[in-house]
Amino acid sequence: MAEEGRGNVPAIACQGEHMTADSAALRQAAAKYRSAAANMEQVRHFPKRAPGRREAAEQERVARRALHVAIVAAVQGGTSQAEASRLSGLGTPHVCRLVRGVSSGRIKPPPSTRMPFVQQVSLDELAARYKAGETVAQLAEYHECSTTTIRGLLDLRGVKRRGRRTQLPVSSGELARRYLEGREKVQDLAAEFGVSPRTMSVRIAEAGVRVPLGSRRLDLPDAEIAERYARGETITQLSAFYGVSGPAIRRRIRENASRTSA
Repeated sequence: MAEEGRGNVPAIACQGEHMTADSAALRQAAAKYRSAAANMEQVRHFPKRAPGRREAAEQERVARRALHVAIVAAVQGGTSQAEASRLSGLGTPHVCRLVRGVSSGRIKPPPSTRMPFVQQVSLDELAARYKAGETVAQLAEYHECSTTTIRGLLDLRGVKRRGRRTQLPVSSGELARRYLEGREKVQDLAAEFGVSPRTMSVRIAEAGVRVPLGSRRLDLPDAEIAERYARGETITQLSAFYGVSGPAIRRRIRENASRTSA
């Protein structure tokens, strides 16, 4: 009785597992593909244009395509990829690629029913919240997406992004006035507002004031610069720290060395 049931594939149990219709179809497609592949092996030594080989090759292609379709249908019907691999005789990575639709005999997965993210978000609301002061990171956390997505949506809406500019409680014009009229040092202004001398120089320059101004020589700690340079800090690092150019740092180091040797 058990042998009679083996011919009716959809109604049998295979190794203790109930065969669904999709699994049975997969098993049958795999059997046809193995048969077609065996036939192809028998005529493979024939010339490529021989009628027998062309017919066998076409049967193998049709059987392989049917096997791929059966694999995708079985996995979408609830069969695990490991089980589909066992039934079809193909490797699990091959089955995974077929389900994703990126293998040979490309099989497109069913279209996603999920609405695109750009249609889920109100661009006007997103732009308003950003202009009100919320950061890209805060908006990305709220919408459970990446900061790259938020930046793309803001660009799509034509919103000019703020960047990472440090906000100071005074304007660039006031800083320039204190630098010119009050003769305050760039280093002192930078220390007062908790920024680097380079940042302070940039803010003063935004008001149209060149730093350093004309022949005015900045009051820099030449001995300290020379000592830090001797300890291994580079010209670039020192110029960024003190807010001056690289040639200015080199000149201070040479002058300090000449004073020390004299």
